[in-house]
Amino acid sequence: MAGMAQVIVRLYSALRAIAGENETHLEADDVRQALDALVRKYGEEFKDSLFDAHNQIDLKFYRIFLNKDALTPEDGLRKTLHDGDLIQIFPPVVGG
Repeated sequence: MAGMAQVIVRLYSALRAIAGENETHLEADDVRQALDALVRKYGEEFKDSLFDAHNQIDLKFYRIFLNKDALTPEDGLRKTLHDGDLIQIFPPVVGG
């Protein structure tokens, strides 16, 4: 069995402020595993910003890109990762 994929994650806005960095490298098999790894790395404040009370993320508000493709609620978090993939996470933008 092959090991997990080595991926790059870029964080923006509030998530970048919580993490204290704009990019990290981690190992994961799919996008959900990558998000869970970020929570383990950055803690409860990061988790509370990214997930709701049911430990779900709303892809209608958050924009998560895998390479250049926006993830959709239908297929998003279970997308398989490959070495060198880039995940970008954009929190909701508020204001007007």
